[in-house]
Amino acid sequence: MVFDDIRYLKTLAHLGHARRLESLPHGIFVRPIPGTQHHDALGPWPYASAPDPRRLPNAMAELLALGAVSFTGVIRPDADVAPLAAAAGDFLVVPLKPHFVIAPGHVPGLGARSRRNLSVATRHWDIDTAPDPTEAAAVATRLHQRLQARRRMSPMTRMAPGHFPAVLALPGMRALAARAQGTIGALIVAARDAGETHLLHLLVDEDTIATGPAYLLMDHVARHWAADGPVYMGGAPDGPDGPGIGHFKARWASHTRPTFLLTAIVRPDLYAGLASEQGAAGSYFPAYRAAMPATQEVSKA
Repeated sequence: MVFDDIRYLKTLAHLGHARRLESLPHGIFVRPIPGTQHHDALGPWPYASAPDPRRLPNAMAELLALGAVSFTGVIRPDADVAPLAAAAGDFLVVPLKPHFVIAPGHVPGLGARSRRNLSVATRHWDIDTAPDPTEAAAVATRLHQRLQARRRMSPMTRMAPGHFPAVLALPGMRALAARAQGTIGALIVAARDAGETHLLHLLVDEDTIATGPAYLLMDHVARHWAADGPVYMGGAPDGPDGPGIGHFKARWASHTRPTFLLTAIVRPDLYAGLASEQGAAGSYFPAYRAAMPATQEVSKA
């Protein structure tokens, strides 16, 4: 899948330095641990293919040779994690959160308010199934910057300005736009390959949000993209906006699928010391990042 590709990771430079490990099916980010001379490893955002359980010892050896204190990754929501958990060894496989899915043939059960919003949207907007990538990237960058300015976002999702031009240039990446009189009012950026779709960004111009362009985009995704295979919409994010975003996604979803964290403490001696210095506690992994300031923290992957 496209998220495993090192070229995709290079569009997410804000997360760290992208590189490959021979024993994993995906690239990793090497990221500094603020205030120290150490670093750790992070898997792709939002998730990646599950590794071969037989390769996990090799992965641990590579991470150790890399000097990583720990590793954190998210396994894609349709993966069979039972064999991985059974053979994890020095790794742990733990539940993270459910992700929303639209199954092929599913008809969303929209309530009266959502149907009204969709009706308003159809009067104001048209679907552009193939917007010019350069225009789409420019609009996505602008809307994402405005979103960052008004919403508390995880550093994981605070994309650098160069992300959208780079990601929309990759094979398998698609943009879908709601357009009126030449203007794009909302935009979806998604990965579409191998008979499946993974929504990465839904960006709406706050000046046009009342006319419902996001509803028109999601209706198109549910009726057309889901006909080709399942559509994975991600989960509800942490923070005050999470419940509202989760409720919006649930309107379109047929079901949810769990995602799982794959984690490893590569250097137990350094890990314990860093966690102790930060006064970290609880289930957050890696524990030493739980107490970092919001400007440095990378949320539990």
